Amino acid sequence: MPNTDPGHSASIFAAIRGIQVALGATV
Repeated sequence: MPNTDPGHSASIFAAIRGIQVALGATV
């Protein structure tokens, strides 16, 4: 995964965090 676009990376990271929170809430 190229780390040339900080904004894009931040968006992906935010999405991953959101999924983790959702999974934690589900569990």
